[in-house]
Amino acid sequence: MEERRRAKRISVFLEVKEINHKPMGDTNLLNISDTGAKIETPKKYASGDPIEFSFILPDMAKEIHRDGRVIWVLPHPSKPEQFLVGLEFSTTWELGKRVTE
Repeated sequence: MEERRRAKRISVFLEVKEINHKPMGDTNLLNISDTGAKIETPKKYASGDPIEFSFILPDMAKEIHRDGRVIWVLPHPSKPEQFLVGLEFSTTWELGKRVTE
């Protein structure tokens, strides 16, 4: 199988505060990179849907906002009412350096 990722993913488990300017419950950021992220959420999105989401890194008080689009959606394998959502950011950033320092 061909590797499609262009950037190293960093595993995290952080609460997603908002998606598309609406408070979210039961939604978590599972991994993140310079180019995208994976979230788990009870809301089913479609490929191509625009998404802006926010979260707070444990060592920062400031809420971080990222935007992009949905690349893929899968049913969560162990949580029947949840979906795994792959996101591609609109612009790249250097989060990897920030998280691993």
